[in-house]
Amino acid sequence: MKKSDPGENRDRGMDREEVIAAIGKPEHKVRERDADGNDIEDWIYGQPPSKTVFVRFTGNRVTSVKQFPQ
Repeated sequence: MKKSDPGENRDRGMDREEVIAAIGKPEHKVRERDADGNDIEDWIYGQPPSKTVFVRFTGNRVTSVKQFPQ
């Protein structure tokens, strides 16, 4: 079964299990804290210069999805 492509707005609010079910496990993960002390985790799919998708979690929910090149 082919995994779906992530959408800019469609995936907001999803949790980690839902993202894995929709597009699979990420190739890379980056964790950090923002200025307010919130845990942020970016899941990275693909590798430049090919299509690369960044899925950002704040806490346990997706807060943004960005794809490059657009």
